[in-house]
Amino acid sequence: MIAEAVRYPYSDILTTETALPDRAPQELLDLLRKEPEASHILIVGHLPQLAKLTGELMQGGVLLIENTGLTCFDISKTKSTRLEFHLKAEQLAL
Repeated sequence: MIAEAVRYPYSDILTTETALPDRAPQELLDLLRKEPEASHILIVGHLPQLAKLTGELMQGGVLLIENTGLTCFDISKTKSTRLEFHLKAEQLAL
């Protein structure tokens, strides 16, 4: 639905098992770090994997991840990460 809304080509969507709930978040981080630095990547997934990934990105910090949210991180090649924004379901409601 998101790809259609922003006219993103379905052929460019990567489906990976590294985003499955039972996988280590480091696997997904390793995949992300292979992308060119100026990439914009949307990860669609489920709990608990997304909460674990957020904890890794925040180097052990805690961010309450709930169903139907949108969180944006800026990840640099130097492995530093900055939280850009975090929106909860009620903030996304139209």
